[in-house]
Amino acid sequence: MLSILSQPLEIEPVYSIDGSNLSCVLDSTESGNYAFRYVQQIGINGVTITTTRVAPNIEAGLGKGVLQPNRIMEDFLSYDKHITQGFQTDDNSFVRYDIQFGEESDGTLDGSNGDYIITLGPTITGYVWNGTLQYADSYTFLDYLVGPSAGTSSFLTNGPDIQEIQLEESAFVYWLNAIGCTGFTGAPAPTTFPLAMQVTVYGTTTETYWILPYNNISDREMTSLAVGPADINELADQGHVYDDTGAQEFGPIITCDTTKYEIKITDYEVAS
Repeated sequence: MLSILSQPLEIEPVYSIDGSNLSCVLDSTESGNYAFRYVQQIGINGVTITTTRVAPNIEAGLGKGVLQPNRIMEDFLSYDKHITQGFQTDDNSFVRYDIQFGEESDGTLDGSNGDYIITLGPTITGYVWNGTLQYADSYTFLDYLVGPSAGTSSFLTNGPDIQEIQLEESAFVYWLNAIGCTGFTGAPAPTTFPLAMQVTVYGTTTETYWILPYNNISDREMTSLAVGPADINELADQGHVYDDTGAQEFGPIITCDTTKYEIKITDYEVAS
């Protein structure tokens, strides 16, 4: 009988110094069999990629096995530069995996059978993203899972919370998405929408606007958005910025009179 003693979190960065964040620890009542091996069959985005094996730890009769799929997963991740206006799904930086575990042996203690068979068992599913985990880092993916249902979370950046930027400049934010939605185009905006970038602009007055996705967003994806002054103003020109009445806001919303603006992921709801 095969047991999973430990496995990765649902969403993990793919890189770490020793790969321990993606380690899977197994135990089996059959680990004492002749030439026994623990097996992992790895699938990426629904496609089976490879099968690897590892011998049990025989010291002190423990019989456990540690499987590390991280080096294989690394080959299926690269990097997405934000190149579009609006919400962008970063498919190259974030992949879904499935690992089915199994046991390989001839079913005997002395090797008398001679016929080695793989018996597959339980499967785990998760996601990895193009990130790095150092020894000193503490990581809980829920701290980075952004969306109204996730509470307060963080963007994927080492940048400071407050940055200086020029009116004509672009900037980008990336996040792990916690909620899916169907893209919306047109006016007026729906009464409620589950995913939006809220932009609060400070100047002679304080105004709040929302950028709504006009493409479909999955609930487990890496997503990005250009949020520099030039980017937000262009989205307004394209009709993707709304006020709290549900009306589209055309024209620049960040101007020379703006002293600062703040962004955050939230839901959108027309004021009553």
